[in-house]
Order: sequence, then structure tokens, then C-alpha cells
Amino acid sequence: HYTIRYLQAHKHDFKRIDLDVNTLLTGLDMAIKLEMYQELFLAITCFAPYLQARNHSVLADPYLQIALKKALQQANVQESLVLLQLLAEFALMHKVYEQAESYIQQALELAHAHEQKESISALRTIRDTILLHNRDSVQAQANID
Repeated sequence: HYTIRYLQAHKHDFKRIDLDVNTLLTGLDMAIKLEMYQELFLAITCFAPYLQARNHSVLADPYLQIALKKALQQANVQESLVLLQLLAEFALMHKVYEQAESYIQQALELAHAHEQKESISALRTIRDTILLHNRDSVQAQANID
């Protein structure tokens, strides 16, 4: 619980989080070890903006993957959608467009299956952004060749 409270209290103070990042990662590891998956979800979603801003997708990915696996096993649609979106955003940041598109496609299928209309709209916007970036990347590569 310390990790979640800390991240909620300092979510915009990235310099402060910089000082405690190892302790926070240990908190995520403990949540996994103790099978506290709700806490893992809350912590990683609070931690994600910092990890995105600091370009730490390598740190985020294993925690996001574990949290997603558990959310899907528990049929927790809302958590699964949030985690898939975060995974897509990290992939987009690193220009791994096919992976980003795959996460968004999974999220869209899940949202459609559970009639999550607001999520569908937001996910379509993200998908369009990914497709636009991918198209621009392909065109830039073609211009280089």
C-alpha cells in the first residue's frame, strides 16, 4: 500500500519519484510475490505516467504484462482495457507500431464483446493515431530507399 499512496501523493513530482524509483519497483515486486494483483494494477497505473515520461518502458512492460494476465484471468474488463491501452502507448512511444496496433485490437475486441461504448470510441482514436504514425513511418522509409 505504501507504493500506491506514495505514487498518488507524488504523481506529478517526477524528481521526487526519481529518488525512490528502486523502492517503488520493489513495492511492485512485492505485490507480485504476495499475489496482491489489485495493488499491482493500482500501482503500475499510477506509476505509468512517470515511466512514460522517463522513457522506461523496459521497466514497465513486465509489470503491465503480469497485471494484464491476471486481469484477463479474472475477467476484469476495465482493468484489462486500461492495461492494454498502456501497453499500446508504450509500444507507440518506441515506434513498435505492429505491437501497439495488436494491443489496441485486443482492447477493441474486448470492449466490443462487453459493449464498452466509451472505451471503443477512445480506443478507435488511439488506433487511428497508431495507423497514422505507422503510415508516416512507412512513407519516410520509402523516401529513404
